[in-house]
Amino acid sequence: MFTVPVAGGLGLHVVYENAHEEVGVHYLAHHPDWDQAELLARDDGHRRGPGLSWPELVAAADNGLPGGTTTDPDTRLLLLLPALGDADVPADAGKRLAACLRDRLGAAEPGRLAAAVLRRQGMAGPTRWTSDARGVRVDDGRYSFRNPGNRDALPDCRLAQVSAALTPEPDAAALRATALHGERGPDDCRPGGCRATPQATATCPRRAAYTTWLATLMGDSPPF
Repeated sequence: MFTVPVAGGLGLHVVYENAHEEVGVHYLAHHPDWDQAELLARDDGHRRGPGLSWPELVAAADNGLPGGTTTDPDTRLLLLLPALGDADVPADAGKRLAACLRDRLGAAEPGRLAAAVLRRQGMAGPTRWTSDARGVRVDDGRYSFRNPGNRDALPDCRLAQVSAALTPEPDAAALRATALHGERGPDDCRPGGCRATPQATATCPRRAAYTTWLATLMGDSPPF
């Protein structure tokens, strides 16, 4: 397992599984006060994702927060890269990725490799990212845990907390909208304007269905 810390005390965990004839990589978010980790993406027999947009990937790589496996931005970016899915990567993304591939992997033609990776991207391919009525970043991926339109999307409070933790400088207007929004679910399912403050999910409208689905898929609760 490799860990990349992000804002609000959350950590992104890249878990390589090779046991009981199960082989794959899981990308999870976790906070010490949460009762379980939350899947953002998985690359195995049940491929799901994406888990990160390009700005979120870069923010996690560059935040310099201590306590993870490494503070090296290039290594962090490559660790999290398979969870990427973004149809609107900026023009300079190829240059940034090429430098990582050259300096960390010694790629012979890093520019061409970077272009190919960004064209295909992670296990779920490119998706479109937007902000919902609360200012929470969501995507339109058919197999994404961060698409609230999917039946097995993360609970509302977790969508908000993950989004806040992956946003380096949240827009003040978006945070005000988050604080004022009160139309979705019970009180403990609203982010309440705070940046990824841990909150209970026991009464979240989506928590029971999500937990049941996750248990049938994994055969056990997620780690942590």
